[in-house]
Amino acid sequence: LGALIARFRTGRGQKVETSLLESALAFCGENAARFFENGKVPGRATRTHQAQVYAFTASDKKAFVVHLSSPRKFWEALARVAGHAEWIEDARFATKESRGKNYDVLDKALSDIFASNTRAFWLDQLLAADVPAAPLNTFDDVFADPQVQHLKMRVDVPHPKLGSVGLIRGGLSLSDTPLAIHSCAPELGEHNEEVLAPLRKS
Repeated sequence: LGALIARFRTGRGQKVETSLLESALAFCGENAARFFENGKVPGRATRTHQAQVYAFTASDKKAFVVHLSSPRKFWEALARVAGHAEWIEDARFATKESRGKNYDVLDKALSDIFASNTRAFWLDQLLAADVPAAPLNTFDDVFADPQVQHLKMRVDVPHPKLGSVGLIRGGLSLSDTPLAIHSCAPELGEHNEEVLAPLRKS
């Protein structure tokens, strides 16, 4: 996009290059900046601990996530929903920094509590208390979601052997040149005649 805007401004195109290595590293900006600052190698859980993100599995084996972020009100509301208002001033959890140091202790305590009822129950309680929380959906949850169905993200296209197959449409909507999927991936050799026939004539 930057090159396209530059072309509009200057009238000149340019070569745009990237690689899997460059693009993957570019997504590590926050953790890399911290590593450059303090020399500590981040682990898989570093970001979740710093951001105060927790994932739980409810009694119905459905998962959900809680993001406490920075405002203290989220922590206070979570403690009350969990039935432990006394944790609000507990030295282990009272501040974001102390919760980070005791992340595993708090995670275990909350995991035991949230395993006692269904995901729907806990999400109702958490959202009513203004705690940032959301389901961690599996594909069956995703494609049953009313918004996903409204967006028509699943597209069924004809298949020569299976009748039809389901695919996911592109994630962009263009007003003047809409994207569409009309067919599935071809079978091996399916278009041989179409491709080779003109070559034979030449």
